[in-house]
Amino acid sequence: LVATLEEEIKNNKKENIIIYVGNLSRNGITSSIRNLLGNIDLDEKNYYLTFSANKIKNNAEQLLTFPEKVKYISTVGRTDMTIFQKIISILFRKEICPIFIYKKVMKSVYKDEIKRLYGNAKIDTVIQFSGYEHKKIIVYSCFDCKKVIYVHSDMLNEIKTRHNQNYKSLKIAYRDYDKVAIVNEDLRESTVKISGRKDNIYEAKNLIMYKEVLEKSKLPIEYDECTEANVTQEELLQILDSNSKKIISIGRFSPEKGHMRLINAFRENWKKDNSIYLIIIGGVGKDYIKTIEYVETLDCKDNIILIRSISNPYPILNKCDYFVLSSFYEGFGIVIAEADILGKPVISTDIIGPRKFMKNNGGYLVENSEKGLTFGIEKLLKNEIKAMNADYEEYNQEALNEFYDLINN
Repeated sequence: LVATLEEEIKNNKKENIIIYVGNLSRNGITSSIRNLLGNIDLDEKNYYLTFSANKIKNNAEQLLTFPEKVKYISTVGRTDMTIFQKIISILFRKEICPIFIYKKVMKSVYKDEIKRLYGNAKIDTVIQFSGYEHKKIIVYSCFDCKKVIYVHSDMLNEIKTRHNQNYKSLKIAYRDYDKVAIVNEDLRESTVKISGRKDNIYEAKNLIMYKEVLEKSKLPIEYDECTEANVTQEELLQILDSNSKKIISIGRFSPEKGHMRLINAFRENWKKDNSIYLIIIGGVGKDYIKTIEYVETLDCKDNIILIRSISNPYPILNKCDYFVLSSFYEGFGIVIAEADILGKPVISTDIIGPRKFMKNNGGYLVENSEKGLTFGIEKLLKNEIKAMNADYEEYNQEALNEFYDLINN
């Protein structure tokens, strides 16, 4: 496989860009890379998505959603390390081993790992698009070519809240990669705090597929085989077709999305009007069962709909009246744009990520608290907040230009 890859890349006479895409879960990062590759010129350069075969086995169907001209490099196997190197690696992940010792010991290991995975294939640019996974972050920092890593969220808050990042790994990455691509200008400050370096940070916004959102919103509402919900599809359709006011939020079932405080804020408004509904849709996240159990304890449980894993949420979003982003922090929160595309009034907590977009387009920000959400929902129900109606053609052209700046300059 490596030999075939080397021969193909050697003879294609174009620049070759490999993009690490993580596990291709149904989340914002996967949507972002799909949107990007659906809009860039795929004839000018060769684009290869790369991933670990065992990590995407539960999401392999996602590969069918990318353009045909995009190629794939699936990797397998484990990194070869001595016992000493394994100990150093473990101590580093536990933040015991100093950065300079780790880099000195492991650089040759990861150079060998690159050769094992990609041979001597000519690679001009490597993009660590997922921005996650300690090992993959470090491996791709060792390529002898242009290196780009994306920052999709406030990583200081990710470390504090989800414990899913290694501070020292990010410090190495944000220093050693040629370009650090933040998806929102608001993320610059927290990224600089990690790296201490400003000159290699570039804004590269995620594209927004507004035409696709409009088209998909017109399709029938259908649960997938893997969809879980606390109502049947028929019950959901009856609610959506009713005259009741419906509030919706979309985001993984995870603590940083603020679903519990959103539910509490909804309940305060429900006490004044028992006819309103709250719908929360999430693709992934470990808190789905926890959220279900919490809702079951509430007097308004029959008016809160929870749905996990549905491939097309847009027809449901289109049937709702208002959208709420209740997150404690975000990279951007692309769902606020998708709700705006469908003409829904949107409120968001006043946080890094959505703040700039909301302010630029006349959106409504509320205090980053349960009280703020309660107040914002009340204003939505009184129809005191209007839809933003941003210019997505202009927005996407800016985002495309930013991406081309990353790989061309």
